[in-house]
Amino acid sequence: NTYYYLGDYDKALLYNHKHLEMAREIGDFQGEGEAEGSLGVIYDALGDHQHALHYHQKYLETAQMIGDQRGQATARGNIGNSLEQMGEYDLAMQYYSQQLELAQKTQDLRREASALGGIGNVYRKKGNILKAKKFYQRQLDIGYQTSNDHLTGRSLFNLALCLHQDGKIRKAISLAERALEALKPVEGTIKSILSENLKKWKEELLLIQEA
Repeated sequence: NTYYYLGDYDKALLYNHKHLEMAREIGDFQGEGEAEGSLGVIYDALGDHQHALHYHQKYLETAQMIGDQRGQATARGNIGNSLEQMGEYDLAMQYYSQQLELAQKTQDLRREASALGGIGNVYRKKGNILKAKKFYQRQLDIGYQTSNDHLTGRSLFNLALCLHQDGKIRKAISLAERALEALKPVEGTIKSILSENLKKWKEELLLIQEA
């Protein structure tokens, strides 16, 4: 997965396809599921959500076969994410809700936070800002509870997106700056996405002030 985090998706695909092949050869179902899940995530990053769904579904089937509840929660969340990216919001909500239920059942805060964020995304994209904020706030609470900088920053960014969508640009900028501060120790693309949004919002506010 190092190649994935470095953004070298071609090598990441090659590595995980080999990993999947080897796992199947030796009957390593856990490794098979992990490789399927990783391939799904890579295809999502490439924008190929149909291929991603195929591998996320395979991961779910493998996790169910071996009774891996955490794997099932991850796979359901990943399926939800693919569907969300495809605009299939109602179906995405079903999978995120299933992920949330499994995560709470197994007391898995990381996957619970992921599900809360996914549900919040669906509500925000459907225009229900009030409900979106409630789920993002619960996600943020877990970020603080677990001292997880990435989760805290992502949750603050999600709440900032709600504020911007609601026309509260100053408050959105303030929250986005807090998110950027929380993400200082974190590597990954989220900081560049956040910074780009923050830049646009500041330009937007300047235009409003000059009008």
